Amino acid sequence: MWQTGPMSLEEIAPEATPADTLSARIAADLGQALAEALSDRLDAVAEAVGEDDPTEMVHDVRKALKDYRALLRLIPTAEAKAARTAASQIARTLSAARDLKAAQDALEALRDARLIGRAEATAAAGLLAAEIPPDAALPERDTVSAFLETARAALADGLAAAAREADVLAGIAKGYRQARKSPDWSLPVAIHELRKRVVIHRYQMSFIAAFAGTGAGRARKAQRLRDVLGLHQDIEALKPRLASALGTEHEALISDVAGAAREMQGRLIKEAKARHAALFQRPGRAFAARLSERIAAPR
Repeated sequence: MWQTGPMSLEEIAPEATPADTLSARIAADLGQALAEALSDRLDAVAEAVGEDDPTEMVHDVRKALKDYRALLRLIPTAEAKAARTAASQIARTLSAARDLKAAQDALEALRDARLIGRAEATAAAGLLAAEIPPDAALPERDTVSAFLETARAALADGLAAAAREADVLAGIAKGYRQARKSPDWSLPVAIHELRKRVVIHRYQMSFIAAFAGTGAGRARKAQRLRDVLGLHQDIEALKPRLASALGTEHEALISDVAGAAREMQGRLIKEAKARHAALFQRPGRAFAARLSERIAAPR
């Protein structure tokens, strides 16, 4: 667990109890850990942007940015919100290349599920690949590098200090409550929003696991739910590209793939419902209390 140096009861509060002292120390240590984690996440973005393969670069930059933004949500200040907005804007500059990769991933999943054959998957992938050149992400490297310079300056100028003062456990409990809300499973946009909330919870629990040695299992379960929801979204990214080929000589192929996509999404929703209900069965207050107890438990 992180340590910030010895603290006496008198230093924390004149009439502090041992439980109060422990809570104050944990809060201080969590804040310090959060400040350091934000710097680490920016380092991960910098490492990713230097990757040679543009597809891998886009994937890893976006992943590191999601982690960074999830941790920023633990800081309830205008500066943190502005930092999240800046990171979101950078992620959107990479969305065209990511959407193509998502559609390709959806085709692979349909093939792996044996809903379409290898020949159909290869033919459909060929149609998709013609849309965006493979080096489409390359011009964005300078944009990401410029973002990193600004983000690091913001961290030094006050964001790190705000992280040290943040009520991290309250922020994680808030993220849990938001991710616990069940969406309208008939609406792709609602499922997409749930996926984003689950991603936030997953990264926040990974942060807690690194800090206190508890929560790693929960983070893995959240990641599995995110993977199911993410594949559903990948298929959504595939749909408009399939529609664009209707009325061409590829219409029969596209019709078969579209039917397989609908069947796959039905399976994914069923699995996601079960995983979501199991992962978020505890009420928000019960989750927060249990998390606090586990962090405070002796290691």
